Amino acid sequence: MSTWDELKKEISDIGEMLWRNPELPLMEYYASDTLIKWLQTKGFKITRNLGGYPTAFKAEWGSGYPNIGMIAEYDALPGLSNHNGVTRKSLKQEAGHGCLHNHIGALNTGVAIAIKQELEKHRLKGTITVIGCPAEEIVMGKVALLHKGGFKGIDLLLTSHVDYQNAVLSRPSLAALQSEFAFSGVANHTGISRKQNALDSAELFIQTIEKVRYHRFPNVSIEHVIRHGGVAPNIATDFASVWISMRSNQYNDMISAYEEIKAMAQQCAFICQVDNKEGFIASTHGYLPNDTVGDILYSHMKQVEIPRYTESECSVLKELIKNATNLETFTLDENIKYLKEGIEAYSQDDGEVSFHIPLGRMNWTMPQELPLHNWATTAFAGMEMSYKGAFMVGEVLISSAIEMFKNSDLVKLAREELESRVKNNPIMPATFNDGELLRKNPEAFWKGEWL
Repeated sequence: MSTWDELKKEISDIGEMLWRNPELPLMEYYASDTLIKWLQTKGFKITRNLGGYPTAFKAEWGSGYPNIGMIAEYDALPGLSNHNGVTRKSLKQEAGHGCLHNHIGALNTGVAIAIKQELEKHRLKGTITVIGCPAEEIVMGKVALLHKGGFKGIDLLLTSHVDYQNAVLSRPSLAALQSEFAFSGVANHTGISRKQNALDSAELFIQTIEKVRYHRFPNVSIEHVIRHGGVAPNIATDFASVWISMRSNQYNDMISAYEEIKAMAQQCAFICQVDNKEGFIASTHGYLPNDTVGDILYSHMKQVEIPRYTESECSVLKELIKNATNLETFTLDENIKYLKEGIEAYSQDDGEVSFHIPLGRMNWTMPQELPLHNWATTAFAGMEMSYKGAFMVGEVLISSAIEMFKNSDLVKLAREELESRVKNNPIMPATFNDGELLRKNPEAFWKGEWL
């Protein structure tokens, strides 16, 4: 059995461990510790509590230039617990890996281990680093680590993610922002008075956004959930909160819309005679493309075999999709692409990092009809077949990194391209909540008690 075959087994084993122990963003204690212990057994030097975040870490091996970093993500999504079967059946956990971050954490870490082994084998100079990043799902972890020096010294970054196509990406994605607005009033008998009703203010806030966003912010997506809305209709709500998520292909437009929304929250609170408080979480730019890295990745991607699902695996996927969406169709990308035109319709907090460090990104495919951020994707993430695409991407990342270690001028060219793009596209700095609570008491955030 080859070294990579042995590592693939370890990757799937680690990925399954993370899947069986899903954790909310900023609370990934088991996941980060599991990855750290694995890296320690492979000879990596570990820095825990990176940037002051208990579930962030840095793992390094080697010395000198270039220092190539692998990004590890491992947070799960609230409310998406499910068993790894074809039916909806919660395991009663707080979260579930409905975005396959258990794969990203295990795969990208395993790739770093494989690169380390290749560097040893060929006696190549350089440093391989893993940055363990919490809280991707609230677009915060990498923004915070960037500002706190967690990425210092890294010359180039590589990462991967599940998607609906096998692709190398060198095109922008959406900027994103998340924040929560709380309204505090006075509990009362609703048959007597509706004054100082926090829910009235929260609903007015939402209605105001919905009423004006098409005209005021046509290129900004604004979604929300009401985390607190009261306990009974005959008790005036004394506390309500609205968690918003914003996205746009223009960071500055998103920030302008956000500033108006903040003012709306204050005005709605004034009208309803309640208090208003904001809990800002984070904002991030979308990706800065880097063709230098993209070209390298694509040249290696053309040399690997695209994985196929067996007939029995396809039958399982069809049943899973039918139960989740009531769709009978089954579409799976069996080609490779190099995406340089257009824009990605999602957001990632490593987009912020890409304006400071050249970033290469690859995606592997899953069935198009299988919704991300869905219980069915959590189920898929716990199935052995879900690793096929990840392993293919892993091979590409390893061979591409080794080429750059052998020819470090490629890393310098990637840096020059980044500097050229940034020079022609200056950016407004992204921000994040640097409060002690999110670092030391994330449970309060997830219980909705932080405001």
